[in-house]
Amino acid sequence: GGLRTMGQVLGKQDRAEEVITYIDATMADLERRTGDIPEAEQKRVYVGGISSAGAHGIISTEPAYPPFLWVHARNVATGLGTAHADVAKEALVDWDSEYIFVDVGTIQMDGDGAIGELKTDAALQGLAASKKGRVYGVLPYNFYNTNYETVLADAYFIGKTLYPDRFADVDPVEKADEIYTFFLGKPVFEDLNSQYKNLGFEKIPL
Repeated sequence: GGLRTMGQVLGKQDRAEEVITYIDATMADLERRTGDIPEAEQKRVYVGGISSAGAHGIISTEPAYPPFLWVHARNVATGLGTAHADVAKEALVDWDSEYIFVDVGTIQMDGDGAIGELKTDAALQGLAASKKGRVYGVLPYNFYNTNYETVLADAYFIGKTLYPDRFADVDPVEKADEIYTFFLGKPVFEDLNSQYKNLGFEKIPL
């Protein structure tokens, strides 16, 4: 796909192949950990505040959010196609997912975007995830283009959050830095997260 073409153009075919192999192996590990979860036991999840050429609020979602697919979580917005979508707030209330993940890029908006909305909007305060403290921050990966390293790191954090027994040997921050080191040559999780008030890979207090 795109990585191979890019590799050929840059004369770095070997590195492109290495990256593809690494991504495949990482996705295979996620599949090995979660592939046999019966549908009835798959957690119902929503991701809001998805960055798309800028910061967005709670209704901004990704119906085909890759980390949910890779760890076999049931994305409540799946029916809305594959592209970035804005959902009606009523839909969020109807779906009432067990967990809500928030792209922490949302805090670049006035009033902290999706996080502010979850704190102040009465309808959203009534959500099961809000009441049970099951709202978590994930790092933005598609502000303008896809950062594979962050989307993979997010998947491990989400997997660990939803299915802790299947990720018992994983520390999501360490795993993120292992992934960043492979892609970027250094562990940058802390640097990145500090740009978002360190809300990534954390439970968000409402």
